[in-house]
Amino acid sequence: MASRTEVETVRAFNRFYTRRMGLTRGGYAKQSLAEARVVGARLRRPALDPGGSLHRRPFFGIPSIPSLPWGGNALVLYDTGPLRTVGGTLFGTPPAPTANTIQTRGVDPHALTAFGPQAAAQISEFLELDGAFVDTCGGQPCHAAGWTGP
Repeated sequence: MASRTEVETVRAFNRFYTRRMGLTRGGYAKQSLAEARVVGARLRRPALDPGGSLHRRPFFGIPSIPSLPWGGNALVLYDTGPLRTVGGTLFGTPPAPTANTIQTRGVDPHALTAFGPQAAAQISEFLELDGAFVDTCGGQPCHAAGWTGP
């Protein structure tokens, strides 16, 4: 059994990467897929709504989470939806470009997702001393910022 200090060290590392691997629709964190492969993260599926990616195989080389709760690193996407204006505020991003370029249109979704109830519950469960990744999206793609899907 690991000591509390060892567990806290691993959790600190995971928190560091969790912030950087919060991949959302639109490709604001293109490096997230490479990082997910490096740290051996598994993909929470379904990851996207139909039409949520222009790529033929958007998660090539990233295996799915085999069962829940999952004790390893996880990659989960929160879709904030397409570009739209709600109450005078711009939300959403278009699907990520297929070329090796960053997204230049839309709203950076990272601050919109981390404090949503579904993401907060996932993060809280994961960061517990004996925590694990859990599905808080009801087996459907995860949405945030008022987006409920197509």
